[in-house]
Amino acid sequence: HGRDYKQAMYEYTLIAGSIPLLPRYALGSMHTRWYHYNDRSFRHMVVEHESRAIPLDVAVIDMDWHYLSDIGTPWGAYSWSTLLFPDANLTQTWLHR
Repeated sequence: HGRDYKQAMYEYTLIAGSIPLLPRYALGSMHTRWYHYNDRSFRHMVVEHESRAIPLDVAVIDMDWHYLSDIGTPWGAYSWSTLLFPDANLTQTWLHR
């Protein structure tokens, strides 16, 4: 293709299909943090954004949702920490309201 970028992209889409646009929320404000927090403090952060009229399109529950036997141990399992998120389903339902 040399320098014919448009032709290269055209032929790529013939093989791989068209590339969808990013969803609108992905272009907005995102919040994430990586330290020990719990469901209460995470919900508090969301409420603080709302009360100050700060847009929040994506709120990431980063790595600390993983199972921990106590706060000092490293994460690694892919199940919810009941120390930090006692009812993960309730937290997720709350976030989707």
